[in-house]
Amino acid sequence: MDIALGVHTRRKGRLPIGVHPVFRLPEKVGLARLCPGGYDQIFGYPGDNGGQPAFEYSSPFRFEDLTGLGFDPLTLPYAVASETLLLLSGTERSFALENHAENYRVSLDWDAQAFPSLLLWISNCGRRAAPWNGRHRALGVEPVCSAFDLGPSISVTDNLLTHAGVQTARMLTPDQTFTTGYRISVAPL
Repeated sequence: MDIALGVHTRRKGRLPIGVHPVFRLPEKVGLARLCPGGYDQIFGYPGDNGGQPAFEYSSPFRFEDLTGLGFDPLTLPYAVASETLLLLSGTERSFALENHAENYRVSLDWDAQAFPSLLLWISNCGRRAAPWNGRHRALGVEPVCSAFDLGPSISVTDNLLTHAGVQTARMLTPDQTFTTGYRISVAPL
């Protein structure tokens, strides 16, 4: 599925921007695998995300830095109820999720110039508040030019990510439509 996106603004301004595909995860622990593609570094969410993260690590880090966790952070769903938000910077425009319970691989490809980072929302029944009620198990795979999902008040200012060289907003003008696209594809394993 190819998706085209065009953003028309009424006035000039710097804004965060991103898209929000969400993929279903298997019910059984460990039957899916993250395939993040190339990236520079990972940042953990800097505040309350509505639930406890599955792991905490000093930002920035890489998945291979997490060997002492006692579990593989690339294998989902996790054994414990959790909500984990990670921002992968400097992405190379692709990500895949292997679902071994249903024997398919779903891939997401995007324009890395438009969305230089990838926000992963690993929702593993950890949000107790409505409407999730501790039942939501899914993976948000969100190409972004943003400081997580913290909105313009943080994304357009100096923040933890901009100090690390990560772009968190883009200039949009009324005289030029911002256009980009992304692709979601599915193949058997």
